[in-house]
Amino acid sequence: MQVSLSPVDATSIPAEAELRPAAKLLFDDRARRLLESIRRCVRQNARPEDVHKLRIATRRVDAFLRTFAVVTPRRRARKLSRELRRVRRAAGDVRNLDVLIERTAPESTDHDGSTEGDWVVAQLRRRRDRAARRLSKTLRSIHSKRFRGQLARLKKRLRWRGSGSEPSIASAAAPLIRPEVDRFLAATSCDLSDISRLHRMRLRGKRLRYSLELLVALLPQDERLGRLKAALKQMQEQLGDLNDRATAIEILRQVRDTAENRSHEAEVDSLIEIQRRELTERHRTFLTWWSDDGRRKLTGEIEASLMTPAAQVTGG
Repeated sequence: MQVSLSPVDATSIPAEAELRPAAKLLFDDRARRLLESIRRCVRQNARPEDVHKLRIATRRVDAFLRTFAVVTPRRRARKLSRELRRVRRAAGDVRNLDVLIERTAPESTDHDGSTEGDWVVAQLRRRRDRAARRLSKTLRSIHSKRFRGQLARLKKRLRWRGSGSEPSIASAAAPLIRPEVDRFLAATSCDLSDISRLHRMRLRGKRLRYSLELLVALLPQDERLGRLKAALKQMQEQLGDLNDRATAIEILRQVRDTAENRSHEAEVDSLIEIQRRELTERHRTFLTWWSDDGRRKLTGEIEASLMTPAAQVTGG
């Protein structure tokens, strides 16, 4: 059995339809996109944009497994989630270096056009090549009929596993996403002046956004969900840039450890200082936005979209 390659057509399923047919349609689409991304990145010289799309594809399948756990075979879902995590980490190593290389090349160029950071960029590109080889090796280990079969068998076993009768898409939407909402709101209540706690909030927000994306696909006419998705995206863009800066500092510190002379150390130190200043400034900007208006608007959109009375959907 093969996973269908036909694109998702969520509008063909009414909101009053039962949950399982919609879940199968969504899983079909997410699995198709994942397989396409794996195929593009299995070669060692995968393009940065393809690596980025691969990470997104793994997150979307993972979001399906979490959000639709009530129709998903638990053991198979856990196994698939582990494989996706392995791919995502390998792709993340490449992606982080792609972002830093793109950012470092112009930042290491003097006003007269000379480039002081050639050594740093060369080191980053070597690291990128090694990370790309590891990603290719990881993908080759799963790019097979076995993995396609794993996806197909999971799709075949999607069925209602909750208590009571199977709900409609519309009535199941809020309860399905409520666990991610609760985890995100808990993360927002922490002291966000701590970068590590801000990072946790970013991850919770990202998971919520990918889960919400599934509901938007099934309920495209619900304008409240669309507004919430847009609000989460605005927050994620700010936090993503913060995370890129923090990751850049960590990578550059590793590069500095390999420096063979004071000149190279100075090059890296200069770039680290640039990233540190940018991180501090963006962190300050985010906290101001969050305390002034951001948190109120975002929690308001959550309450308007999802905090409505609905029957609890639980796995059996």
